[in-house]
Amino acid sequence: MLDDFMTELRQSARSLARTPSVTFASIACLATAIGASVAVFTIVNGVVLRTLPFPRADRLVGIWGVAPGRDTVRRAFSWPDVRDIAGIGRSLEAVVAVQNTGTGMTLTGQDDPVQVPMRIVSGNFFDVLGVSAAIGRTLTTVDDDPASPPSVVMSDGFWRRRFGADPTVVGRSLTLDGRAFLLAGVAPRWFAYPAGTDLWVTVAHAVPEYVEERGAGWMEMIGRMKKGVTPDGVRADLSTPVDEIARKFHPARGREELSVMPLARELLGDTRPALWALLAAVLVLLAVACTNVGGLLLVRGAARARDVAMRVALGAERSHLVRQAFAESSLLVAASGTLGLLLAIGLVEVAKLWGPADIPRLADVGVDGRVLAFALGLVSIVTVLCALIPALQATTADVQTVLKRGGGALSGDRAVLRRVLVSGEIALSVVLIVAAGLVGRSFLKLRAVDVGFRADRVLAFAVPQPPSRYPKAEDSLRFADRLLPRLATLPGVRRTAAVLLRPFWGTVGMDWSVIIEGQSPADARRNPLTNLEAISPGYFATLGIPLLEGRDIHADDRDGRPGVAVVGRSFARRFWPEGPVLGRRLQFPLPGSPYDKQWFTVVGIVGDAKYRGLRDPRLDLYISSAQCPYPVQTFVLRADGDPGTLAAAIRAEVRAIDRDLPIDDVVVLSDAVSQEVEHPRFTAAVFGLFATTATALAALGLGTIISWQVRQRTREIGIRVALGASSRQVMGLVMHDAALLVAGGVVAGVLAAVATTRFLRALLFEVEPGDPVSLAAAALVVASVGLISAYVPARRTSRVDPLIALREE
Repeated sequence: MLDDFMTELRQSARSLARTPSVTFASIACLATAIGASVAVFTIVNGVVLRTLPFPRADRLVGIWGVAPGRDTVRRAFSWPDVRDIAGIGRSLEAVVAVQNTGTGMTLTGQDDPVQVPMRIVSGNFFDVLGVSAAIGRTLTTVDDDPASPPSVVMSDGFWRRRFGADPTVVGRSLTLDGRAFLLAGVAPRWFAYPAGTDLWVTVAHAVPEYVEERGAGWMEMIGRMKKGVTPDGVRADLSTPVDEIARKFHPARGREELSVMPLARELLGDTRPALWALLAAVLVLLAVACTNVGGLLLVRGAARARDVAMRVALGAERSHLVRQAFAESSLLVAASGTLGLLLAIGLVEVAKLWGPADIPRLADVGVDGRVLAFALGLVSIVTVLCALIPALQATTADVQTVLKRGGGALSGDRAVLRRVLVSGEIALSVVLIVAAGLVGRSFLKLRAVDVGFRADRVLAFAVPQPPSRYPKAEDSLRFADRLLPRLATLPGVRRTAAVLLRPFWGTVGMDWSVIIEGQSPADARRNPLTNLEAISPGYFATLGIPLLEGRDIHADDRDGRPGVAVVGRSFARRFWPEGPVLGRRLQFPLPGSPYDKQWFTVVGIVGDAKYRGLRDPRLDLYISSAQCPYPVQTFVLRADGDPGTLAAAIRAEVRAIDRDLPIDDVVVLSDAVSQEVEHPRFTAAVFGLFATTATALAALGLGTIISWQVRQRTREIGIRVALGASSRQVMGLVMHDAALLVAGGVVAGVLAAVATTRFLRALLFEVEPGDPVSLAAAALVVASVGLISAYVPARRTSRVDPLIALREE
């Protein structure tokens, strides 16, 4: 048996070697498609399918408040709210609280001061997630007590970078934000949640002032569901008590609903639909490649039909021919699969190096057992598909007919099958090009979005100030008043200012409710949340945000003076569509400030600016940093040249004022804007690559069948020419057949695209899935490429010599 099998493999290898062009084209097509498919599946497996590395991770859910009728913003909870909700839920085993955005603590006493990324969590954070310390201990509920010793847990990465993996550092005292913290333990190397966190501290010791503060919502809840409970069950269980807490303690918010989502899905965010769409696209590409190779093998089998028929006539068994056809296909696919797997490994490394930074866990993806199983299954399916057609030829061909015909021609059934395969390739190519067009147009529209400010040559940076030495907003204000004049004197600096949160700092921010003078309480509760920004004088000029009416924030808009506000254009149109706007009044909560729920007078209108993302329009409300109870510690400056070269000089100016303060989050705003389109750019590029490859394969398939048809009809064409047919008529005859193939494929592809591209809606921006421009463009591109690919063999046919053609048998 083994000897027979090896003999068949050797015969198959020699057979493949006799048609090197078809063999090479088949291997190239399949290797490319298999490599791309395995690479994309590797990423999808590592990012989407792989569960979180926590015990019973499938029972973890993220819980937020939402008010769909008012805004799409997810509302966080205060620490007292979390404590109350944790005690009333019957659907949850435990509730964890996590700060909804990353902050940091300044580490001093260890070389230069450094800002360490930190998250504030509840004491049961590690216990509920099922994470044990690699060294020392994790936080516990005891650490939630303000009377307990301040403790902190450190990430493995920061422990190695900063302390050289010294185990004796555990148990020592660290100076963080000017206070002594006990390093309780080091987290395991694999633990990195939330991403980028290097320190974990409890509420009681990070922000003791918020232990009993209900007014500020700043924590996400993570719940561990009881066995058999679903996210919908959690929502139903908690909705009523959460609504009662909101009515009792937060009446200005109005009615809120709960968002309960599996934690793994929440962490992936916008990445999930993009990766699934890429996987679907690459599988379509694989289908195109399989169709193409099947067609190539069909032509190859037709070319060998006389040889096969002769062997059958001489006594060869059909089962042997089937095994040989299958062996040939197996060799083809084995070679393609090996090259494809190597290509996949290379593509994954390229994606890890050049892919978007916002794809979670991308750096950790790699080929594992599930990926290998997918690859083997893929190769097996492709083998069967590609072997089916030659095997069908070997078993169903009529020996006498083939011998009489002389071989080299496709029978009617084979010709129809080949034409169907080519039309299928064209249709699939249309689907991919439509998808690429939709995603590409969305990317172009995102890139063209007016951010509302001039991002070039603007540098933003933060100077984190420890609450132990800068306990009040006034302390940060005095620091800014000292730093800004020093920054203005640096060579190349044109303007400077301070702002509460810089543009594109993150997806969360100061979402503030407002009451417009004259509104009823019911109307006020329906007002959309606004983006609150506290700024210093000169901020609008520094960023290039145009002042449309009124005046800017002035230096004398300080504590003790009447509250003033500047609003964005959309804010003004939303609340005062008929005008006038200047002089109108509004109020909003500012707990801890004399301006809390006091009237602010609108003194200016500026252009809208993007702060959270390019897709999310918001209403901007600006107040003076000197009338804001929150510390303003972010600075922006406009330079004459490259602002990135100023970081060292800025650091020197900061240390001249306070040597223990670091600078953090240093970014050129034009780079921050570019990062907002990094993921759409990557998705559009990959879709475009797949679509181009599929179209090229379809063109190759069409060119192959036209060439073969021309070869079949050489004698017929010679007779036509001998009887007086012109070159134009002969060429038109060939192009007519090609046009029918192309038209059928394009129509089928457009219909398929209309039915399937609606699944891309999550990736689109200002473009509808059934966009007629994208459909028409895809049809035109594929039709043009298809007809051009048919033109070359058609033109060659028009020049046939009738004497040579008539001699052919």
